[in-house]
Amino acid sequence: MRIPRFLHYQAGWQSLLTFGAFLTLFMLVAVGKCGFWLMPNLKEQHTISQSLLVNLLPDANSHYLLTNYLQPLLFGLVGGHAFKTYIIYAALCALGFYAGFVWSRLNRPSNPTVGHLSLLAMGVFTVFETPAYWIGMDGLTLLLCLLIMLTLQTRWGLLFAALLSWQHFEQGMVGFLLLGGTLAIMVLAGKKPADLNALKWTRAVLLTMVAGKGLLALHFHLSHLQMGGDRYSYTKVYLPIWIKAWTDDWPSILFSLFGTGWLILIARYRKIWFIFPAVLVAFVLLMAIGDKTRVGTIVLFPVTMYVIFMNEEFWGFLNARWICALLILHLATPVCFFWLKAHGSLWRYSQVLVTNFIDSSQSFRNFDSWKPFVDENPPPTIFIKADYAPKTFAAAVLPSQIGRIEGTTRVATAGEAGFLTYGPYIILPPGSYLAKIFYSAEADSSGQTTGTWDVALPPPAAKEISRGELPPGSNRIHEIRFAIDRDVRIEIRTRATGKGRLTVEKVEIHPVSN
Repeated sequence: MRIPRFLHYQAGWQSLLTFGAFLTLFMLVAVGKCGFWLMPNLKEQHTISQSLLVNLLPDANSHYLLTNYLQPLLFGLVGGHAFKTYIIYAALCALGFYAGFVWSRLNRPSNPTVGHLSLLAMGVFTVFETPAYWIGMDGLTLLLCLLIMLTLQTRWGLLFAALLSWQHFEQGMVGFLLLGGTLAIMVLAGKKPADLNALKWTRAVLLTMVAGKGLLALHFHLSHLQMGGDRYSYTKVYLPIWIKAWTDDWPSILFSLFGTGWLILIARYRKIWFIFPAVLVAFVLLMAIGDKTRVGTIVLFPVTMYVIFMNEEFWGFLNARWICALLILHLATPVCFFWLKAHGSLWRYSQVLVTNFIDSSQSFRNFDSWKPFVDENPPPTIFIKADYAPKTFAAAVLPSQIGRIEGTTRVATAGEAGFLTYGPYIILPPGSYLAKIFYSAEADSSGQTTGTWDVALPPPAAKEISRGELPPGSNRIHEIRFAIDRDVRIEIRTRATGKGRLTVEKVEIHPVSN
């Protein structure tokens, strides 16, 4: 296969300096007012990368993340380990999306003046906020969508489609189904013959993604990679919340899909009227989604890329005055990113994140990536109620204040005092339970207690149910019985005293028959 044309370097005005300057300007427009944060499930993605053939995710409701397999797979295959490194890796994927988009738009064979002006205007679309607003899997998902669009009518596009099926099959399928529907409307409306060819290749992309998904399922089967969780039950619990959020604030959701870019769409609606059926379908589907802006912008990206960003005739009306007015209005318009409800700029959180990242403090390793949204008081039902089935939580995926991760365990050595594990914050139904802590404790020369445990209700209740010591020994199992009379969030904590070495392997919670 030949190298895709958009990768060819052209001398003259498109120098690396020009590219770097426009990439910087574009990112300032796209991300400069929204800020950035970590995707709430980023730690789970990192956990997958460290155990590619064994499911260590404690919450069955999060097992679907295994199907977003490509990004953790690549990180694990190159030998990545630290969570901090994974954050950098995810950020680089997002940067790759920005760089690929800017490069492709500057490297068009058309009038460069139009390309320069339109590129800055494109930055006002919300889709370019998405991979920074939540640094995680979206950067690579959008990068693969971009690569498919840039190589749509070549075999390279099919290769990228296969990769996308391992990264985010559902978003990819919906996105290119919307593109296929839009292309069909364009063909029926008598648009360019190239639209028919693009429609045929879009069909090939969809078939390739289905085949790629089947290959991923086969890989899971042959590797005996087990997945739990009932997506139907999960959706059944959340769906009323999602629908209510949609009906209560649908204007904000609709605006958030394109942001200030709506002005461009409305100004040129005669040229792109055939995009609006796809927008309507995506908008309605968002009733069944919690993070509506994020998903909406991603599934609409293939359509937006083809009809708007790659359409040079569409941008012919722009001039410097129009661009300046648009950018000023973009900067003056508040950020609107919808997750259960509308959220604004994250810059006040971004500054804290950067500070903790640079000083590599203990607090960073336990940094609560939900913080911007927890502070906004999401509904208490965000914590899914557990059923009566036994639960297993590997220590490596539980929160911690001290120590380090060794494989799937957490280890605190002499001199390290504090909570080695806490959580998992699941809501248990009323009943009697048996908790098991799998651990090893080696006392130092003082002979004092190495570790303790407690069962507690986290804030705002902040109530301790029971507590005790962890006797010394290797490969021990400490059993704890407790009962609750109502639905409550529970955490089972292990605390190192600093008087020796404490290793926690896992925590199990078993219902006890009454």
